[in-house]
Amino acid sequence: MSHTLSMKEGFLSEWLALPAKEQTQVGTKLKALTADPRPDGVTKKQLVHVNREVCRLRSGDYRVFYTFDDRYV
Repeated sequence: MSHTLSMKEGFLSEWLALPAKEQTQVGTKLKALTADPRPDGVTKKQLVHVNREVCRLRSGDYRVFYTFDDRYV
């Protein structure tokens, strides 16, 4: 099942402000999230100590924080 990507206000402008290489890296990781948003412990991690609903996606020096449900990431 594929999920739909939904972005908070400001994310797109911050993403587009990144250098081209990092934009591509983050875009590739976001595309992978739509296929499988569940944390795997390597690139995707659940933030247990802060809020169990929030997960972190690593992309080079950058981190994308996200939540997901049955249809949306």
